[in-house]
Amino acid sequence: MTDFKNTEKNIINLLYRSPFPLSTSEIASELQISWITANHYIKNLEKMGYVIGEVKGNSLIWKLRRTGEPRLPERKVKRIKGIWQPTTVKVERYIRRKPKRR
Repeated sequence: MTDFKNTEKNIINLLYRSPFPLSTSEIASELQISWITANHYIKNLEKMGYVIGEVKGNSLIWKLRRTGEPRLPERKVKRIKGIWQPTTVKVERYIRRKPKRR
């Protein structure tokens, strides 16, 4: 079992109670801590797999990771897909092409 620091517990409780994901600024404001402090603890929780960050417009919003959700943050999954998609498209085309007759 993980031993959480008080600020980490407060962030988890806040995200659990919130009906929608929150930005780092909203979390900091609600908990009356600095943005830097909130960001530090949120990043720790993300590394441990407890929260997921999603890009919405120009903001990064946070939500609790539910059972069964992927561990990778959505923004990293999108980046990985962006890197590999051209390669997978080429592989799919190669597989689908008709064999040459001899």
